[in-house]
Amino acid sequence: DNELLARQAGANIVINPVRFTGLLLAGSVKGAHIADYLADLASVGGRVQLVERVVGAEECGKPITDLKSGGQGLRVYRNGRAIGFWEDECQMLQPGDVVVEIVPTAGSEADKASTLS
Repeated sequence: DNELLARQAGANIVINPVRFTGLLLAGSVKGAHIADYLADLASVGGRVQLVERVVGAEECGKPITDLKSGGQGLRVYRNGRAIGFWEDECQMLQPGDVVVEIVPTAGSEADKASTLS
C-alpha cells in the first residue's frame, strides 16, 4: 500500500483503491444504481466527471443551482470552509468561491444531445 508514501511525498488526499472498492460494495447494498453511478464517476470513460473551479463573475449572487456550465453543484469552498448545496450559504455565490460540480464528460449522451439542439 503506497498511501503512506504518497502522504510523505506531499499528497493531502490519497484515494486508496481498496477503500474505494469498499465504498462501491457498500453502495451496492443500498442500491445497485448507487454503485453503478460511483463506478461511472470513477471511470475515465464514464459519462460524468467531477470538476473543481473558481466561480465566474457572472455566477456571483446566484445560487449553486444556476451554474453557467449547466453542471450540478455539490459543494462550495469559501474561506476554507466546505458548504453543501443544501445549506443557505449556497444560495448566493461570492467572488473567490470554489465550486465542485458534476458535469457530463465530452462524448456523453447529454453532451451529444446539447450539440444536436
